[in-house]
Amino acid sequence: MVRVGEMSGSLPENLEYLAVELKKKQELRRKVIGSLIYPVIIVIATLGIAGMLVLYVFPKILPIFKSLNFDLPWTTRALIWVSDLFLQHGLLIFGGFAFLVVAFFVALMFKPFRMGVHHVILKLPIFGRLSQTYQMANFCRTMGVLLRCDVMIVDATVIIAEITSNLVYRKHYYLISENLRSGQPISQHLQKKERLFPPIMSQMVSVGEMAGNLSDTLAYLGDMYEDEVDDTTKNLSTVIEPVLMVFMGLLVGFIAVSVITPIYEVTQSIHP
Repeated sequence: MVRVGEMSGSLPENLEYLAVELKKKQELRRKVIGSLIYPVIIVIATLGIAGMLVLYVFPKILPIFKSLNFDLPWTTRALIWVSDLFLQHGLLIFGGFAFLVVAFFVALMFKPFRMGVHHVILKLPIFGRLSQTYQMANFCRTMGVLLRCDVMIVDATVIIAEITSNLVYRKHYYLISENLRSGQPISQHLQKKERLFPPIMSQMVSVGEMAGNLSDTLAYLGDMYEDEVDDTTKNLSTVIEPVLMVFMGLLVGFIAVSVITPIYEVTQSIHP
């Protein structure tokens, strides 16, 4: 964009466009990441509380349960099994988990594996739609700005492909640039890939191509998809929070019932 601005004499305008769009992209990225932080914190906190109860609190009263002369409830037996498993093989379990995490991130360095992960992300409920909308917002916004700055459409598509992190979309952006070189419009490729590019996008891009105002159409689509990402991130915590609360309640409740039930039965046997 800087090179094109220098050649066309519109460098100040191009830099202004670039500053505004970079700020919008950063805000969009921050909203997406922020919407995912809260669920992760809740899950970690829940597992931390459960781990503390199973590994530190429960073992202190475990000898009492094992010395009782009646059959323990299945919940208590299950909790004893889990507690014994982690106490006896905890290092092996955590070491294996750490190895899998490291192996996963190492595997991400290889393009085929990373491509597969990106495919899976796009198929996930809620998060897949959010990822798709995020990619659409970036594509439309960036393409619209590049075209307004007099960047050739083929070059603009290649630039977008190079800065796109999702390998699935990167592959299709390169295909679009090749199709453009052979004279095919962008909308033709979008229409063939409705799973990745919504029909409304291909239809509006087609109208923009025929009307000769593709940059304005893409800018409008960029705003539309940014608003959709904004709404999704705002509603994400509303959708996920009840599910996480139920999960947290069931887990902690299971542990509480496993501990309280034998104690209650002992007191009942002592005081009939």
